[in-house]
Amino acid sequence: MTEPKIFQKRIGDIVAEDYRTSGVFEKYGIDFCCGGQEPLISTCQKRNLDFDVIQLEIEAVKKEPLARSEDYATWELSFLVDYIVNTHHVYLNKEMEPIASYAHKIADACNTFAVTYEKLKEFEDDLHHHVHLENNIFFLKAAHF
Repeated sequence: MTEPKIFQKRIGDIVAEDYRTSGVFEKYGIDFCCGGQEPLISTCQKRNLDFDVIQLEIEAVKKEPLARSEDYATWELSFLVDYIVNTHHVYLNKEMEPIASYAHKIADACNTFAVTYEKLKEFEDDLHHHVHLENNIFFLKAAHF
């Protein structure tokens, strides 16, 4: 089976193949995470973006040498899971608590910050839920492969 041309590829798949391409999408305000299911060409057409320019930028990023320590696609799945849990999830859990605590103090002192604090709490709850799902469902299943 031949590989689809870049204009046929979904944005999320492009980033999954090489995470460094995310910078190109961020530059143009293109959602590669939750909105990454759409083909690149469709997004460019809908948003009046120059597909050829974006394609050239993606190709340039992909040509840059990738350090072995950052070539996550070559890592064993168990090592990758361990890295995510022990690096990123530990960081999130460590940093969210003091941020939420300071936000709570500010909200108590300044009523106009109360709505922002509530949004932060919603984000924190969503983030904890997401991390929980990754650790206890996705990564647990991955450990069995």
